[in-house]
Amino acid sequence: MSPRDRSITHWLLVAVLALAPAPAAQAYSAGISSTTFGATGCPACHVGGTTPSVLLSGPSSVQPGSTADYTLTVFGNPVQDFGGFNATASLGTLSVGGPFASGTTTITGLGGATEITHSAPKAGDFMSFVEFSFRWTAPANFTAVTLRGWGNAVNLNGNSIGDAAALATIEVSAMATSTPVPTSTPTPTAIVCGTTAALAPPLPADSARDCQVAIAKAGSKYLRKDLTAVGDCLAALHSGVLTGDSAALCVGGPSTLPTHAKTADRIGRAQSKALALLESACPDTALDDLDACAATQDALGDCFLAQHRQAVIDAVASQYGTLVPSDDRGQRKCQKTINSAASRFLTTTLKAAQKCLNKRFVTGVPDGGALCVGAVMGGVFIPPTDEKAAAEMAAAEAKLIDKVGDKCDDAQIAALDACGDTNANATACLLCTHRDAVFDLLASAFGGAE
Repeated sequence: MSPRDRSITHWLLVAVLALAPAPAAQAYSAGISSTTFGATGCPACHVGGTTPSVLLSGPSSVQPGSTADYTLTVFGNPVQDFGGFNATASLGTLSVGGPFASGTTTITGLGGATEITHSAPKAGDFMSFVEFSFRWTAPANFTAVTLRGWGNAVNLNGNSIGDAAALATIEVSAMATSTPVPTSTPTPTAIVCGTTAALAPPLPADSARDCQVAIAKAGSKYLRKDLTAVGDCLAALHSGVLTGDSAALCVGGPSTLPTHAKTADRIGRAQSKALALLESACPDTALDDLDACAATQDALGDCFLAQHRQAVIDAVASQYGTLVPSDDRGQRKCQKTINSAASRFLTTTLKAAQKCLNKRFVTGVPDGGALCVGAVMGGVFIPPTDEKAAAEMAAAEAKLIDKVGDKCDDAQIAALDACGDTNANATACLLCTHRDAVFDLLASAFGGAE
């Protein structure tokens, strides 16, 4: 399930999964390749169960030739609490890896291509969520690609009855860089954002507007609290107060909290407040009239938390990379500034667009994308036409550039693992990735992705 669809697609992923050690010829407990399924995917042999929500998450903008982790999450239920997956790619290279690689393996599919699938039935967590991860190495040259995957929730009853599957997709664009010109003192060239088509969020019916406002409000509040909790934990790790793996200790996954107790508690309380707000304002009847990430209240909570957690994970990956303790106070101060300034840019830009989109309920302007969100064309951000939203976004961008420029020199940034190895490249990369996250979150809340 993709938050939005980018223009040029050079890459097709066909994914399916089948699970349960069934006697039926079409059921494969140790994985399945794309050579064995038809156009209908997993539902061709798995039937009768409750169709799960499935999320394929990971970076939606990457450097050509780089390697990124992606996670497929199957939101099962107490009966269908096992799952599996399969992913294929006609371009780039798929390999086993990532934080949830346990229970995955490679398999040969159509045309001899390497695919990733489950190696055995994988049990869900206490919420019946099943997570698989894999790695994709981007081609040296590409513009935009589409990843597709089937996620299957099964009951492990020995046959394919009582199971169900759903398709998930994610769009990935190339984060372009211009070619440096060799000189006696080579100068890194600034990063340019990939093209992002404008959203076209529909204007909701009167009966659904309270729910739409609640989704936006819950999203901006939750994102700020989650980013703050993770940032505080990472700052303690950077200074040596805490020790451990930064991803597991302080960040967590789309459906898993960090292992650091205080951080997990802060995020858990923020999640509870967000879900309470959605429950009070979003009955199924209201969701029927929206283009949100789910059509039922129960499913809305799952996809809301998973998508906002993924936004935090992606933002932290750009701001921190792999973090290790440092005795250098200047580097620690620079890292803290990158985190606070970039997180503020993300939440401020998101809130500016949300306020503008909600204001449409009064003005009735149909084209919410151009009015409130803007787009990235040819590497240049095209601001929204709403003057207030555009001014707030521009101010947030200027503040990010000023704060990082004031507290970080090129040597300090090069010593860190944030995206970009110079001041100019780091701020450009943060603007790209965080603006991309804003588009994704707006698409999941307001709909309108092409």
